[in-house]
Amino acid sequence: MMRELSIKNLSLKIGQKSIFTDINLICSSNNVVSYQDLPTNSCHNLNIDNAQLAQYTPHSISELTRNISKDRNGFIVVIKGKNGSGKTCLLQCISGMIPRHIKGELSGTILFTRDGTEVMIYPYKDPLKVHPNFFSFLMQEPNKQICFPYIEEELLFGAENLQRNFSDVKLEYEMLLDCFPFLKSKGKETSSLSFGQKKMLLFSAMVLKDPDIFLLDEFGVGISEDFKKIIKNILLRLKSKGKIIFITEHESFFDEDTDRILYL
Repeated sequence: MMRELSIKNLSLKIGQKSIFTDINLICSSNNVVSYQDLPTNSCHNLNIDNAQLAQYTPHSISELTRNISKDRNGFIVVIKGKNGSGKTCLLQCISGMIPRHIKGELSGTILFTRDGTEVMIYPYKDPLKVHPNFFSFLMQEPNKQICFPYIEEELLFGAENLQRNFSDVKLEYEMLLDCFPFLKSKGKETSSLSFGQKKMLLFSAMVLKDPDIFLLDEFGVGISEDFKKIIKNILLRLKSKGKIIFITEHESFFDEDTDRILYL
């Protein structure tokens, strides 16, 4: 399955503050070329050119280039930067939250393509009606995303709502219960979970939904090192299935296994 996220000339201003300007990015599964010397007709790459971020004064977005194996399928991007640098805003633009739900002056285009079917995220073309499961967004504050009082309801609702194949969901569900034993507690209320456990619950629900793009904002905060290692293995498995994954973080836990690190 071919997936591609294309961002062209993307600029964002919120109020009087310029967040970023002229971001150009192509992020695709089945990567076969490196950042330099991309053929103009290639659609198997991640490409960021002429990207600038303006907080109080404009400064460049630099990128650590890494070698890309020719047999890789998905793509992992880690976005780093100081507080207020625009990491979350970039994810919100990709998800369509900006400008549909959060006010901001956005220009440029964001296009998602799945096996030849184009979904225009911006300018707004009602992408969820075309492809309702092209992304899942795990925000920094899990309490704002948990909808159900019990763990099992929260874990399974998304997959059930999308009517995913039962056998596929069953295998993944059992794998997630093994990875995160606290999910096994039937009848346990979501309110009883710790901050980190709530994040892992929402992440597990995302995995069961099986979106094309995973957006994880400051995901490692509040999660122990042991569980981070488990999560990293799950992300690498998702990548092997052709998923496109964005992670914002201040630390360096995911750096070793990412394909690109963007510094804002």
